[in-house]
Amino acid sequence: MELPEGCVVLRVAENLGGGLETGCVLWTAGCMLMGLCASGALDQLLGAHVLELGSGTGLVGLAVASRGALSLCNYNNDNNNNNGSNSSSADRLLERPVFRVTLTDREPAVLENLRHNLSATAALAAPRGTSEATTLVEVCQLEWSQPDLKSLPAQKIDVVVGADIVYDAEAIPGLTSLLRQLLRPRGTAKHALVAQMVRNEATFEKLQEALTAEGLVWDFPDLSPDAWAFAESWKRCGNDYASCLLSRVVLLRIMPAPEVVVQQVRVEELNQPMMESSVPMSSPQESERCLTL
Repeated sequence: MELPEGCVVLRVAENLGGGLETGCVLWTAGCMLMGLCASGALDQLLGAHVLELGSGTGLVGLAVASRGALSLCNYNNDNNNNNGSNSSSADRLLERPVFRVTLTDREPAVLENLRHNLSATAALAAPRGTSEATTLVEVCQLEWSQPDLKSLPAQKIDVVVGADIVYDAEAIPGLTSLLRQLLRPRGTAKHALVAQMVRNEATFEKLQEALTAEGLVWDFPDLSPDAWAFAESWKRCGNDYASCLLSRVVLLRIMPAPEVVVQQVRVEELNQPMMESSVPMSSPQESERCLTL
């Protein structure tokens, strides 16, 4: 994975014969989200603690962690060389380096493969001459329908990410309910970034309806054509690339809906008609950011 600060090698093992094909293989949406991360287009959309849902092989989460680790190393080196006097390129590129990434999935076999891939990614090991890694990465089990959020790290979650986590409609209720718990004000995350292959328009519409029902809104981040072109170059790594040539990958930024302020007017005598000088009843106005490609 080539980055502006250097090159990182991600070692990701797939398990095609383990009976968990959806969780142990690379999918196109995940490859593209990894490409967007590597391009630097998502730097300002991430945070100090990133939680990945449905990590699968861990490609996306490991890419996020590796980018944060390399940026932080270069940032520290530049600061040491400059005695902290000048703003380095890494500092400008990544104002808030990713310090922690939590990879989550449900199945034990997927979690085992995740841990293997994490240990194989040398970029996340402690740098030479130090005792601690620059970015802490953990693997945790998380069941969407009955999530045990106390099992996650205590550090507040800044951003949630996920790739191709809505394979069929059955997963939607659990996912949207979990997002509602993780996002503000119930949780601490400011938004979720979800890359999704739209294989079935009806399923995608159900996802949008479920998000609305949970009080969530979404938009499509305005990323540069160069970032998308770089992400497109990784599409062929996905196992479903050949079968999804006519499908599209979208990147959703999911957020809590803006608070609606409702002005309540007290009517003293309901049985009498309102006079012209009375204050009219106001209706709540909701503003939603919903864009379509």
